[in-house]
Formats: sequence, C-alpha cells, structure tokens
Amino acid sequence: MSMKQQFTRRQSARRLGITLLELVIAGSMLAVVATSISVVMRTCRTVWETNDNEYGTLRQAHAVTTHFVRQARECVRVNSISTSGDSISLSLRDGGTLTWRWAATEPSGLSNCVLVRFSNQASESPVAANISNLLFTGYEADGVTTTKTPEDIRLIKIAVTVAIPTQVGGSGVVVSNVWVRTW
Repeated sequence: MSMKQQFTRRQSARRLGITLLELVIAGSMLAVVATSISVVMRTCRTVWETNDNEYGTLRQAHAVTTHFVRQARECVRVNSISTSGDSISLSLRDGGTLTWRWAATEPSGLSNCVLVRFSNQASESPVAANISNLLFTGYEADGVTTTKTPEDIRLIKIAVTVAIPTQVGGSGVVVSNVWVRTW
C-alpha cells in the first residue's frame, strides 16, 4: 500500500460522525426554516380569516336582498316607502301587510339591523344585524323614473350596504330589483 492510500484511509476512518460545528450550523438552519414557516402560516391564517369575515358579511347582505325579493314578489302593491327610503310597507295577496325597515338600534340590543313585521305579528323580527344602510327606491312601470307615490310603484330596488373595513371604500353594496307582479 502506498503512503497516500494509508493517509486517506486513516483520515476517512476518523471522519465517521459529524462535527459540533456542522451540528450547530444544521440546527441554526432548521430554526430559521421553522421560524419562516411559522411567520408565513400566521400571515396566511390572518388573510384567510379576514377574507372569510368579508365573505360572511357580503353573504349576509345577499341574504337580505334575496329574502326581500322573494317576499316582495308575492305583494299586490306598495303601501308606502318612507321619505328616507329605509322602510317599505307592502300589501300581500292574502290581505296582510309586510313591513321592512332598517333601524340603528333595536329593543333587544342589536345595532344596525333590518326588521320585518307581518300584519299578524305583534312585534318586528330581526332579519340581519350589522347592516350599515338599507335603501328602498320605487320606480314607475318604465323601470327608469323614480317615484315615491305608492300607486305608481311597479319596480322596487333594494340596496343593502355593509361595512367592510379592509376595502378602500370601507363598504360593500348589494343591489337587487323586484317587479310588483300585480298591476
């Protein structure tokens, strides 16, 4: 055996494990990776929760408009729309009255809520809370001319505004239209 081969064999025989320096470097690298992953995961969770809250808020606004449209399709005529446009009263086919209104506060403690009352109910029922604004607009048969005269209203536009703090405007608006079927 040559001298070079013996030296190489002895050197490799001594290097069977890892050194303390290599162990410290590997541990440090692992700590950096774990810290980075935890920061990314925390950020992802925050973004997900924000997105989920915004989606829930907008779904609530959509639910209010859908609920109103379904009930308004059954009405015979509009009894009244308030001058501010935040409440409406509809006559139903069975002779009952349906009233929708927005209230900043409600007796049970809810704030910014939409309330509905059927003529056979003693009190109003909350439909949704945390609604920034509710606006009803009446239109004549042409669908373009606005009117506050109940006899002339053939189309009702409902606009539901909800607060979305992460958006630039700070709010989201869901709009829907419904024709009064019986003229």
